[in-house]
Amino acid sequence: MSEKQPLDGFESVQAGNDALPLVVTKIRIPRRREDLLPRRRLLDFLHAQLDRKLILISAPAGYGKTSLLADFAQDTDLRVCWYTLDAFDRDLRVFLDHLIAAIAFCFPGFGGRTAALLAAKTDLGRSLYPIVATLVQEIYDTIPEYFFLVLDDHHTVEDEELLNEFLDLFVTYVDENCHLIIASRTLPALPSLSLLVARRQAAGLSIDELRFTPREIQDLVKQNYQVEVSAEQASVLAERTGGWITGLLLSSEHRWEQSRRAAAVRGTINVDLYDYFTRQVLNRQPPELREFLLDSSVLDEFSPELCSSVLGIERPLELLDQLRARNLFVTEYEDSGDRLRYHDLFREFLQESLRRHSQDRFRQLTLRAAEAYAQRREWERAVSRYLALGEYQHVVEIVSRTAREMFETGRWDTLANWIDALPEDVRAANPEVLVSRAKIHTERANYDQALALYEQARAALSAAGNTARAAKVQVMEGYILGYQGRYAEAIALCQEVLPLVAGETHDEMVSTALAVRNIGLCQLKQGQMAQGRQALERARALYEALHNPFDLGLVCHDLGWAGELLGDLDSAIEYYRAALDRWQQIGNPGPWANTLNGLGVVYHQQGRYDEAQQALEDALERSQAAGDLRVEAFVWASLGDLHRDLGRYPEAKQSYEQALEVTRHCRIGFIITYTLSAVANTARLQGDLAGCAKQLQKAMDLAAQHGSDYEIGLCHTSLGVLASQMGDLDGGLHHLNEAVRLLDAGGFRRDLAVAYLHRAGTAFRAGDRQAAREDLERSRVLAAALGFDQFLVVEGREYRDLVDYARQQAPDDDALANLRQRMAAHQARIAAQPEPVLHVQPEPALRLLALGPPQVELDGQPVQWTTQQSRDLLFFLLQQPRGLRKEELGAVFWPDHPPRKLDGIFRSTVYRLRRSLFRESIVFEDGLYRFDWQSDYWFDVEQFEDALEEVPQKSVPEQIEHLEATLRLYRGDYLEGVYADWCTLERERLRERCLRARESLAGLYVDAGDLHHAIEQYQQLVAQDPYRETAHRELMRWHFRLGDRVAAIRQYHLCSQLLRDDLGLSPSPDTDALYLKIIG
Repeated sequence: MSEKQPLDGFESVQAGNDALPLVVTKIRIPRRREDLLPRRRLLDFLHAQLDRKLILISAPAGYGKTSLLADFAQDTDLRVCWYTLDAFDRDLRVFLDHLIAAIAFCFPGFGGRTAALLAAKTDLGRSLYPIVATLVQEIYDTIPEYFFLVLDDHHTVEDEELLNEFLDLFVTYVDENCHLIIASRTLPALPSLSLLVARRQAAGLSIDELRFTPREIQDLVKQNYQVEVSAEQASVLAERTGGWITGLLLSSEHRWEQSRRAAAVRGTINVDLYDYFTRQVLNRQPPELREFLLDSSVLDEFSPELCSSVLGIERPLELLDQLRARNLFVTEYEDSGDRLRYHDLFREFLQESLRRHSQDRFRQLTLRAAEAYAQRREWERAVSRYLALGEYQHVVEIVSRTAREMFETGRWDTLANWIDALPEDVRAANPEVLVSRAKIHTERANYDQALALYEQARAALSAAGNTARAAKVQVMEGYILGYQGRYAEAIALCQEVLPLVAGETHDEMVSTALAVRNIGLCQLKQGQMAQGRQALERARALYEALHNPFDLGLVCHDLGWAGELLGDLDSAIEYYRAALDRWQQIGNPGPWANTLNGLGVVYHQQGRYDEAQQALEDALERSQAAGDLRVEAFVWASLGDLHRDLGRYPEAKQSYEQALEVTRHCRIGFIITYTLSAVANTARLQGDLAGCAKQLQKAMDLAAQHGSDYEIGLCHTSLGVLASQMGDLDGGLHHLNEAVRLLDAGGFRRDLAVAYLHRAGTAFRAGDRQAAREDLERSRVLAAALGFDQFLVVEGREYRDLVDYARQQAPDDDALANLRQRMAAHQARIAAQPEPVLHVQPEPALRLLALGPPQVELDGQPVQWTTQQSRDLLFFLLQQPRGLRKEELGAVFWPDHPPRKLDGIFRSTVYRLRRSLFRESIVFEDGLYRFDWQSDYWFDVEQFEDALEEVPQKSVPEQIEHLEATLRLYRGDYLEGVYADWCTLERERLRERCLRARESLAGLYVDAGDLHHAIEQYQQLVAQDPYRETAHRELMRWHFRLGDRVAAIRQYHLCSQLLRDDLGLSPSPDTDALYLKIIG
């Protein structure tokens, strides 16, 4: 189906500017402090959760969440991607940019595909599904191992619904190799959390598990202060603090430092933290360091560079070293130079202390910090400080400076939050700020709010004498009115602008083009087809003069749509192709797909089905590449219509189901109603009347919710046809009468013509021939006015008897005769289609070669192993048909690995193995891991041994041929080049079987009198086993028998030398006797 809303835009906005800077310390793992106590029970818990996709760690501040995860990152053998969240990550684009960077930090090269999708999208929140799908697919395609993805401090973004929805989709669809760990002060509001828990895909640690136990308190005090705390004292401390380690340390640390005696652990536990920080931490520092602590609290993170520029410190490295040496509640990041940050509680204390000490100093330093962050383009940090200080003009300047960049990079939420944080009088005094906020409201379809802000901005601009800018804003108001269906008001507003921008400057021409285009679109929607088309032609000429390919592409698309409405399908095709030329020039897949969909629909209306299918399939590919779910949904529906009209009902149903699936993620109400109705009609054509009725009821309920007369009219048409087919002709006529009323009132001529046709067919079945002929004629008149009537050919195939009757009544009506002839041809085309063939995807064809160097082929292609260990694990499991437990496999491959960490490396290796082959290549049943012997595979060892077992059952000539073929399977010794104890015995066993088989083959050749072939086999025997004296002796015997006495003697000397030099042995008496006979 064709989307009737072409892509609109006030200005040509295309992504491509440099992305805003990442904060690299947010994607670095905090450095593990030496005084950190390894909490083995919690670490073991995390190690044991590799069968869970999601691990939640939830507890208030100060319970050691970050410390635990930093310790775990050092303890695990798997890679850990880290992302520390803060309030600035509420913007979905900022979040996604850092998330990709966090993964890419561990897996260089990752993220290109997902980043390209993000760069092509301006409003990320409109369709999360394609972003999640692309990210998940890229993880699957590029990361062949298990890894952890840590999101620390999730509570800072906990109320952002879009982020929670994204994480929910991500954890639902990501493959088993990615394990998401979320650390937060609160439980994340993920919609599917309960389902994940029920499916045992989620686990967690709460405050109860994170509380320090008495034993851990004893160990911590002993480790860091060399103080022995009794079990009783530790229990008292644990009870009084509730296991809150931060409170415990803050209240008792100074006592442990002052004394090495257990008696020192006394005193009040529930101390005032502010008082403790003041007396026991801040006041005990040297004056210079104390001043630095207070001043540096205005920075989120501090580095030597920031300390110098903001705080004016000449030798910052010395002070940073003191912070580390005195362990003053700082966190250090791996691989990030000398950047530090304070613990949240301590930083809050320092800031409050600085305010109390000197409000002016606090303000001065905060202002300098904001200026430094602005110079570094860390806009969020700059804006947050300017807002806190009430420096609103600085915020206005940043908004003005970054607005375009923020739009182009899709950071609408951040920009909106900045603007909304400004006082109302500040916003009112800066009309460009109002315009930026209005544009965001427009993109979010908040049209009333957008209109109010545009009106306010226009008034301010007019009052300031900026007529040209005010005129452009007025055009923007006109677009909003058009979106709201207030077409007359929109036209009037835009027409008012035209005299104001009649000049030939670039800005005036842009405003004129925008105004004229909106006038044209609104006139088309009013039914003023000729005027609307004329206006769009004028807009096209203006955009050509402006050399603006993007907006020129949009207006060409508009003109294509106008051609559809006018029934001028040839013109529609011409303009759609002109638009496609622009999209090809620009390379923007979203509008490209939208135009291809329009072109495909026109081809469909003309009966050019092959061209329609090609255009729609191309549109589908491009819409999916662009991640544009809105266009993709329309394309799927268009493909469904095409398949249905060609009688390909299963394909039609599948396409409609895809359309419905896509709309679940982009929530387009109209397409859901339309597609449900189309699914119902397809079911009816297949004879499933009950299924048709069920789907139509859903469609009608939705149409009523939407309050759309058009949708309700479509449903009444389908209900009328269904009732008629079920024999309820009165009910059918009732529904069709209502459809005609609604569609006629709305001016929906094509759908009205279809309703007339179905009402004619129903009346004919009811015996009202006159009414039937009248409605048939109405339908034909409308089709003629539209300029195309292929839909009558398709829909009319159910009423061929009606058309035949009409022809009898009007034998000279050539158009009617032509219609009947085309109906017959269309029916013949459908009947001539071959029956659909069910294509069953075969299981992967796996070829396993262990005799010789190990090789594995999948579907004829060699498998590229990411690690040799995963390959070796496969061949080891092939040796163990019944399977083995994880611990048994661990004892073979990782004998020195601690049992608590075995799960990680084992699962990661199995995952790599499965990824290299296919998911079910290794199965887990009854606690055992084994190869899937039911899969489609070919294993040379199995073939070799099975073939040897068949030898006795064959005749002598057959045995020779069979053994020759069997021995060709033996390319070399078992797993040649693999030096591991587990394959040694199997290698010797198979080698011996091969040698015996070759001896048997040589013996068969001797019995057959074929001594030359016998000698060849014995020569291969001694090549495989140089110390096999019996083979040497047989070579001596048969060389001599053939008269080659020299070769026989040479063989004896070779055997004798090998045995003497390598083994210190002499030939056996039998060999010596044969030798004497030969030389005799």
